[in-house]
Amino acid sequence: MSRDLPQCIDHPDYMLINLGNFRPELSTIILLIQHNVASFLDIAFVIPLGSRESDLVKTIIYCDDLELLTKMFWWAFQQAASVEIPTRAVDIIHSGLSPRHQELLLQDFCNGTTSILLGSSKISAGMNFMGVRRVLQYKCRDLQLPDFAQRRGRGGRRKGEFAVGMIFVEPNMWKGSGISIENPRNQDPGMVELIQSEGSAEAIIQRLLQSL
Repeated sequence: MSRDLPQCIDHPDYMLINLGNFRPELSTIILLIQHNVASFLDIAFVIPLGSRESDLVKTIIYCDDLELLTKMFWWAFQQAASVEIPTRAVDIIHSGLSPRHQELLLQDFCNGTTSILLGSSKISAGMNFMGVRRVLQYKCRDLQLPDFAQRRGRGGRRKGEFAVGMIFVEPNMWKGSGISIENPRNQDPGMVELIQSEGSAEAIIQRLLQSL
């Protein structure tokens, strides 16, 4: 039986269906960062030129470099202002904010006041937001595969919803960088295999998570 599919075990008096991390409503796209990471040109599509607030796709963007994350917020803030989208459509969450501030901005994201939420580990498992269609991971060095899996899982939380997880890989994690599946150095081998393999990202995620 393929390990990439739900496992069903028959017993005389019941059937155990082990879904594990099987989330067919989620998909994954892996992209090499093409521009300077601080330009954010690779993610400019989240606020397209000429767009209106109603055009925005509900999106979570993760970045574990907090200085870069803050720069990303001000870039997104200015992008929204430049196309006359209310700047409340973009927000950021991090541990430096007061608990009350964090509570209010999460409420805004839940009710649709905010469309694009930036954060790192503060947006964690157990936070369920309806309507999230894209989850972006910006840079993946030092990221663990289970962490990416739970982050991607913030999308598609409502029955019938679909979401895509997008990993933006920095050049020093790409093929030919010296880091490889055979020699991951100090990086998570699962994450290296995911971003460098030619195989199906979904199959790799399922197989690697089930082997943990």
